[in-house]
Amino acid sequence: MSEPGWASTPRGRKELLVVGLFCATFAVVPLLTTELYPFSRAPMFADAPRLYCDYGVRLPDGRQITDETDKATLTKLGVQRNYWGNPLGVGVGYEPPPTVDDFGKVADKEFVVEMVAKRLEQFPDWRYVEVVRTVVRPAADGLIVREPGETWRVNNPYYKRARGS
Repeated sequence: MSEPGWASTPRGRKELLVVGLFCATFAVVPLLTTELYPFSRAPMFADAPRLYCDYGVRLPDGRQITDETDKATLTKLGVQRNYWGNPLGVGVGYEPPPTVDDFGKVADKEFVVEMVAKRLEQFPDWRYVEVVRTVVRPAADGLIVREPGETWRVNNPYYKRARGS
């Protein structure tokens, strides 16, 4: 005589039910909401951006600051990129610092200059900075192009001359 299988026992049926409910939940919850730990629909690039901007800063002494050279300084100035493929607020886990860079949009000059000017208080030794914005977008023929960068000089309202000069 053979013993009944695990799935035909009361405990086995309960365990199968729990596994089935978990699998169904894993399939249904992401259809209803984007993010509910531990279920996620992994919305990477769901917003399908068509363009983006690269920001850099030139200092009075000629040094260039970019994402690759000094992201911390760009963050202090508010021109860093916060986009990693997920739409902001979805799957990120924390609120990123404010920035002029809204992936998929081009900020206007006044907004960029105002943001940077407010944040230059952290750099009283810099008389000014030049913000360089390059827009990357698809051309009419479908190729990706980098538009020539626009440069805006932002005078530092908090500039303090070196002592003794």
